[in-house]
Amino acid sequence: MQNEDKILKISVPTDFVIELSYIINVLLKEQLNFHQFDIVPSQDEDVILENNVGKIKFANVFFKGNAKNLHTKENLPNQCIDFTFNNVTYKSLYCRDNRIEKEGNCIYLGLDIFASTYFLLTQWESSLLPGDQLGRYKLSTSSIYKFGLYGTPVVNQYVHLIQQLLLALNIETKTDNYKPHFSCDIDSITKYKTFRNLLGSIYHTRQPLEAIKSYVRVKYNKRNDPYYCFNYMFKILERYELDATFYFMAGLEDRKYDTKDYDLDEPLIQETIKGIKDRQYQIGLHPTINAWQSYDTIKSQKEALEKAVQSEVVNVRQHYLRYDIDTWAIMEANDFSTDSSMQFTEGIGFAAGICTPFSLFDIKNRKATKVKEIPLIAMKKKDYVLDVDKSYEKMFSIVKEAKKYNGRFMILFHNSDLETENERMLFEKMVGSI
Repeated sequence: MQNEDKILKISVPTDFVIELSYIINVLLKEQLNFHQFDIVPSQDEDVILENNVGKIKFANVFFKGNAKNLHTKENLPNQCIDFTFNNVTYKSLYCRDNRIEKEGNCIYLGLDIFASTYFLLTQWESSLLPGDQLGRYKLSTSSIYKFGLYGTPVVNQYVHLIQQLLLALNIETKTDNYKPHFSCDIDSITKYKTFRNLLGSIYHTRQPLEAIKSYVRVKYNKRNDPYYCFNYMFKILERYELDATFYFMAGLEDRKYDTKDYDLDEPLIQETIKGIKDRQYQIGLHPTINAWQSYDTIKSQKEALEKAVQSEVVNVRQHYLRYDIDTWAIMEANDFSTDSSMQFTEGIGFAAGICTPFSLFDIKNRKATKVKEIPLIAMKKKDYVLDVDKSYEKMFSIVKEAKKYNGRFMILFHNSDLETENERMLFEKMVGSI
């Protein structure tokens, strides 16, 4: 028989049971591994957690009125409030006031952390703001940038706060342990497609003789191509016993953006797939540039990859990190269980304010999906690293934040990011430290 003191009754405003249930399930079930609660509709405007021991009341300033008018410019956050509890400072994008008070067995918080969590995880503001040239959510126009939150896992801080508050109700909870994860997007396996690529390599590396030697070696054997470095990657990943996911392209739509230059059934790729499977790494789909809005395109490419790898493919990451708030419904309809696309093109930070997996929400249909987002936290960009220490420090500052909150640190290196000595130094340094 369950101890009734450990069971929570959570009252939420009637018209927003769906959205608030989603957030509560993410915070309590997925982040704190706590399942002993019941969510009930209420005429009270606030969110109340209570049991036989006491009550916690969270101010609700966002989930009001008509659900159809929820995601409007008028509801975008216009401030970021600091508040302190147990000598720890938190930030909230929505609030009634910044009070945290206890009276009798009731704790009151004037901060609407449920609205802030919903805002960050769904990225609903992206549908109201101008995108970049590919229609993507831009860091420079985001509230995350405006309020200086890109380097902070705000939602994980809320999880820590809730964990502390629940102790007042004699409820102990536990987060998962920190877990690093490596990923690789395989856009191309060929550096020297044309003579022009050789000239580009000479320009960027400033080592003409080495570039020419590499070019000649590749013409004799494709395995010598700087982009075909999977055995090297496997060696380093095995050294540090890291889990990994490799995302393959399975289609070609727009040659300007889809640089795929391999066939999934060619011997070299089949050899690579075997190496991945032998090491029990995961395989995912890296869809073509325009697939993010097409159920049929995703479906055909998923089937092609599954045929090539002879197993089900449940992981996906969008090409060029191109997605919008409707993409998750398409991923769910195609039976993916994980996505790892939520990141700005700047590539290092907490784009959704979180460093741990969470269920994605389908705003249009008002439902939680079965697709879990594995936050992509650090992405190495193709910039021919010159200062390894500087690049490492930038990445590792984010690693430290993720470790602080027991995150699942997902890092991305393309196989094309490992051609120079400095790039490999950065790779080995990062993989060895996450």
